[in-house]
Amino acid sequence: RYRSNSQFAFIEAFEGGGTIFQTIVTGTSISRMTVTGTDPFEGQGSGQILLSTDDPFVEIATSPRYRDLLTNGNVVFVEMDYQSDVPVSVGIVGYRNNQEDPVAFTYQAGFNPSETWNKIYFNLTPAVFGSNADEFQIVLRAALPLEESLSFTQQTGRVWLDNIKLIHF
Repeated sequence: RYRSNSQFAFIEAFEGGGTIFQTIVTGTSISRMTVTGTDPFEGQGSGQILLSTDDPFVEIATSPRYRDLLTNGNVVFVEMDYQSDVPVSVGIVGYRNNQEDPVAFTYQAGFNPSETWNKIYFNLTPAVFGSNADEFQIVLRAALPLEESLSFTQQTGRVWLDNIKLIHF
C-alpha cells in the first residue's frame, strides 16, 4: 500500500511493447533496454538490458523529464522489481529551465546481482534536493564487472526490470 498523498510521476510496467527509457551512453546499438516476454516478473513483459564483452556498458534514462517532484512534499523514491547478473546503479539527471545541458548527473545507489526477482526502493531525495534542477530524468547504468587486470569477469550480462515507479509525496 502507498501513503494517501503519494503521487506517481511514472509507472513503467513494460506492458505496451515499448519503454520510456532511452539509451544515452553505449558501446553499440545492441546495448539498450528492450521489452521481453520471457519470464517477466508480472504481466506480459519486463524490461531487459543485454551486455557482452563487445558491448559491456550502457546508461539509459527516461525519455520524459519530470517536474514538480518536491512541490507537495519532500520525498522522492524510485521503486522497482529486478533480477540481474551484473551490478546496476540508479540516479538522476537534472536540468534547469528546459536547457539541454544537465546541471546534475549523479548516481545515488544501486543493486548487486541476484538470481531471483527482488523489490528495491531508492531514496533519491538528497540527489533531487541538492541538484539545483527543476526537471529530472531517472538514469540507470549497467556494466560487465572487471577484474584488477581489467579483464571481464563474465562474458555476458543481463538485467531484467519491471514495475519501475517514480513516487513523490
